Amino acid sequence: MKLKFIATILFFITLIFSASAQDLDALLDEETDEITDYSIATFLNSRIINGHSVEQMPKNGLDFRIAHRFGTFNEGGKEFYGLDESNSYFVLDYGITDRIMVGVGRATLNKLATGYLKFKIFRQSSGAVNFPMSISFLTSASATTKTYSDEVRNDDFISRLDYTYQLLLARKMNKVSVQLSPTFVHRNLVDTKEDLNNIAALGIGGRYKITSKWAVNAEYFYVNHSSLDKYYNPLSFAVSYQVSHHVFQILLTNSMPITANSFIGNTTHSWTNGDLRLGFNISTVF
Repeated sequence: MKLKFIATILFFITLIFSASAQDLDALLDEETDEITDYSIATFLNSRIINGHSVEQMPKNGLDFRIAHRFGTFNEGGKEFYGLDESNSYFVLDYGITDRIMVGVGRATLNKLATGYLKFKIFRQSSGAVNFPMSISFLTSASATTKTYSDEVRNDDFISRLDYTYQLLLARKMNKVSVQLSPTFVHRNLVDTKEDLNNIAALGIGGRYKITSKWAVNAEYFYVNHSSLDKYYNPLSFAVSYQVSHHVFQILLTNSMPITANSFIGNTTHSWTNGDLRLGFNISTVF
């Protein structure tokens, strides 16, 4: 109950901040001779690699995304070096306003259905209004739709749900953009008694803009795992290419899961063990 109460309070606080910040922007621009210059394109799109960025769809904007992860290279030739194994994630994002975005998705791993809301609270700006960073808040829920051998668990819908909350703080500095992502994940049901229902994590991500079309991205999440040694912190690197309304990413990662409730807390492979896998993200904006 406390968790739901806190989530509800955060939801309404974010809505209030979003509305008041938008009104303040307009008022200040009207009453001062100096124009407020807002930072744009801190990142190429709404994701850094796996995790969300502060970017989101403008009002009535629509983004269709395909994310794909293969198996690890060290599986060898019998698995075509990981290419025989795959996990896909299909996502549709929509901008309700310039500050509020919603999204739904479906991942093949654990047959996850996801939904989320993202709010832009503050925008990095200079001029009449100086603010050093962009700040957004993300709340999401996911549910596994796979069939279990245990009929009791199949009928218990609540046990299938996970919740994720993230505060996204980013700053753009010429060609370099960096972001911190304090994260909280609650899982209603975990695999063992040693696994944690509540997980705190801190993500750090960045982008270096090489040209107007090319960029490199990096992303790492430090996770407060349980004492079990079967989980690792997700680390990913990507090369991004933008053309027209499309953004393509080719990436290396140790994480097979793609959704936040899964790659945070359920990454079971390690870079130090050579568990690297190839992946790609494709974003198309309408």
